[in-house]
Amino acid sequence: MNIYKKIFEKPDMKGRLSALWLFAMLTYTYGDVVTLMDPVKHGSMQLTESFLLGGSIS
Repeated sequence: MNIYKKIFEKPDMKGRLSALWLFAMLTYTYGDVVTLMDPVKHGSMQLTESFLLGGSIS
């Protein structure tokens, strides 16, 4: 009987929320990096390494 309980038991909510949070954070980070690399959205503004470093510190 214990084997069946283990097989059909619902996964814990803490693990689900952790996986969802990780997926969301990686997706948002990926979207930010891809947006920064798109030259059309920035027009004439040049994004140098110094500019990005300053923006991440402030």
